[in-house]
Amino acid sequence: MSVAESLRTPERGAPIGPPPATRHAATRAYPEAGVERYRFVLLVALVMLAFVLRVTALDRVPPGLDSDEVSIGYNAYAVLRTGRDEYGARLPLAFRAFGEFKRPAYVYAAVPSIGLFGLTELGVRFPAAAIGALSVVPLYAVAVLLLRKWWLGLLAAALLTVSPWHLQFTRAAREVSLLVFAVLVLAAALLYALHSPRARAGPCYVVAGLALLLALYSYPGGVIFAPLLAVLLVTVYRPRRRDLPLRWVGAAALVAMVGVAPLVAQAVDGRAAARYNATLLFTSRPLVLLSRERMARDEAAGLLWVLNHPWMLGARQAVDAYLSHFDLTYLFTRGDPNWRHHASDHGQLYLWDLPLLAAGIAAVLRERKHPAMQAIAGWLLLGPLPASFAVDAPHAVRSIPMLPAWYLLAAAGAPVLWRWLRQRRLERDWLLLLALSVAFFVYMAYRHYPAEHDEEWSGGAIAAYHIAQAEVAAGRARRIVLPPKPSDAYAYALFATAYDPAHYLAQGGTGQLHARPISREPSPLRFEPFEVREVQWDKETRDGQTVYVMWLDRGRPPEDATIIWQRRTSGGHGMAVFALRGS
Repeated sequence: MSVAESLRTPERGAPIGPPPATRHAATRAYPEAGVERYRFVLLVALVMLAFVLRVTALDRVPPGLDSDEVSIGYNAYAVLRTGRDEYGARLPLAFRAFGEFKRPAYVYAAVPSIGLFGLTELGVRFPAAAIGALSVVPLYAVAVLLLRKWWLGLLAAALLTVSPWHLQFTRAAREVSLLVFAVLVLAAALLYALHSPRARAGPCYVVAGLALLLALYSYPGGVIFAPLLAVLLVTVYRPRRRDLPLRWVGAAALVAMVGVAPLVAQAVDGRAAARYNATLLFTSRPLVLLSRERMARDEAAGLLWVLNHPWMLGARQAVDAYLSHFDLTYLFTRGDPNWRHHASDHGQLYLWDLPLLAAGIAAVLRERKHPAMQAIAGWLLLGPLPASFAVDAPHAVRSIPMLPAWYLLAAAGAPVLWRWLRQRRLERDWLLLLALSVAFFVYMAYRHYPAEHDEEWSGGAIAAYHIAQAEVAAGRARRIVLPPKPSDAYAYALFATAYDPAHYLAQGGTGQLHARPISREPSPLRFEPFEVREVQWDKETRDGQTVYVMWLDRGRPPEDATIIWQRRTSGGHGMAVFALRGS
């Protein structure tokens, strides 16, 4: 059966896969189709492999915790113990942290895992690993519903299982792990509803509504991407009004409207806008300054200054940002500039993926009028939009909604490429190359990445606070002083010591509840035995009763300091724990 024949849209309610008369022919064309009866066993095996790849050495790779993970972890711990966040807000739908407000989905997802594993690296990262492994299932469903072949669904699922892009963001406490899962469930539910008889389609619309809410509450980019994806799929498949279960669609709309109401309230009071204001391209300081300089020169020369208005200049830069996400070096060799977003010597995808994607592009162009190909192409084109209007493009976090579309595109091109390989008896070589690609990624990610980029993950920070706390517990010190830079130092202290949230809130928590809705954490901040404050070394008491924890990229201990513990990262920075003792 040809690719074109497999894409012919069946009647609503028809079984997925080739019609009975062509199944034998399909088996001859693709001998692997003989194992069709084991497809669900293979899918379960892929989920298990995905889980193993994501949980192995999860507490050590990536090396350390970044500030977002620490904030998420302690807030989840605080909710678990007190029902409040670090500021004292009861069960909030927006978690305040470092001058912005985080979406709540991942924080609440981390509550049970921290209850099970404690306030540890494993506890805060486990939800991302688990949901990352489960994401294999809805991608399989989406691929089968679009491409009408179970083995293409398994191929797309297998690619996500070993994806370097997906692994990087499901081996850390990343909110986008939930976003990817949510958009896949949204797509699977909508596609199943649009392919099914009215009697079976109804509940899927409600599932789609719930998935949409999960996307909105997972990561800010979901507000842009998830509704656009839903509109794309409904538009491409254009359901007839008489086929719509209107009561179920109405229930789904009601669920979505009620669920989105808190986000609307956050937009009104400014909480939802905090993150957007911090990253929006059009209001970034470099762009605004450049715009002012150009406009001043244009006005002085009597030229049309509007061409360099911040919105016009930003629009041109947004086009560049959008296109940068299709740059081959970004995708296949170097990744984005942030080393927390990809492993050493890797881009966001494998070089091995490139022939599959090229074949997929050819398939989309050839069958461009088919709804499935339009859906895949549209998904891919929508993917970079959340990142295009923000600074620092290309950006692997903000553009990760396009990742499933790359693997759907690869699956669409697989039949042609597989046929070409079979004709030349290269299929085993191609599969061996895949195994070698995955093995090399694992080798670099586990062996060299932790040693080369531990500074990106604040390597040693947790250990430093453990040691400082041990000095107090042993009676050798009474206070632990943290210089206020970086501003997230207090969060590492809370996380490392599993500081009792009730005791912390009794001392005022992170700032006072009457503080402005959006601001940096105040300094000084005190929670016994910790003090976050400025230090002037010539005025500090040298009685040996104060332990200092310093980040070495923000300063150096004074010459008369007694070093208790020190760890330098690969970049020459790191952490130091020391005391000041008189002669």
